[in-house]
Amino acid sequence: MSSVTSIALALLGGLIKSPVPYWVYWALAVACFLVASYQVWKKEALQQPVLALRLLNEDCGWLLRWYRELAQNHPSQTGRPLASSSWPAFGAQWDEVHCNLYALAMQMHWLLMKAKKTWQEMGWTDSPILFSTGKSQATLMAHLISDLEGFSKSLEQKISSLESGRKSRLAALEGKSHGRC
Repeated sequence: MSSVTSIALALLGGLIKSPVPYWVYWALAVACFLVASYQVWKKEALQQPVLALRLLNEDCGWLLRWYRELAQNHPSQTGRPLASSSWPAFGAQWDEVHCNLYALAMQMHWLLMKAKKTWQEMGWTDSPILFSTGKSQATLMAHLISDLEGFSKSLEQKISSLESGRKSRLAALEGKSHGRC
């Protein structure tokens, strides 16, 4: 790379019949640095959407594991896991199942907020919502688990699609970058 630059500058010096000023070397070095930095930034920017979806999928998997365990071990107490009637009022006696249901309902709320924001940032028109806000209180455990499984599969499909598109865009970037500073 530097040899190509040196040859180009020597030719330039030969054409103008005088030595090339030292600042031209610095200007060229800065230009090459900026081009290389942009190429690295572009590659990193192509990976960010995939990371966001992978994190959402990890959160979804974590919720699924907990809800499945609660459904298996405490089916009579976990019929409507998102309903506020599934745990006692604050100040009353809480047991482990109540604490888990409340904490998981809050995590579910955060998952939905993060998913909505991710969809908005990506400009996707399909909805990441698992169920309407009005229905969430009435959602049965079996339906919630099924919805989370479906959401996880949807995320995996989007990740796969983005990765295949990212690979082709990276290959295109690699092809364009040959022969530059």
